[in-house]
Amino acid sequence: MHNVAASYGPILSAIRFDSDHVLSGTTVAPNVAVVAYTVLLFVVVCCGIITALKGRWGWFLLGLLTFGLLWLVGALRPALPGSAWLRLATSVRTRSRGTGS
Repeated sequence: MHNVAASYGPILSAIRFDSDHVLSGTTVAPNVAVVAYTVLLFVVVCCGIITALKGRWGWFLLGLLTFGLLWLVGALRPALPGSAWLRLATSVRTRSRGTGS
């Protein structure tokens, strides 16, 4: 099994991973590593969904092989013609203009 922490090591290298680290004066301290992993997972999954909606299936499949790292690139690339992302963006712009039809 691949170690996810090794994949995102450069991103999370500054985070302290002590489970015994407790803030003074508090009874329940948030675990910074868990919060960081949760936020990172949320961002990566959102980028994967955006990549798929943009019709970038090659980037989506490569992202599956690289544990989502290439989804960040796919989400930044322009949407392909006819993709769900482009249709949604076009319909929102048309509705906000008020075409009158």
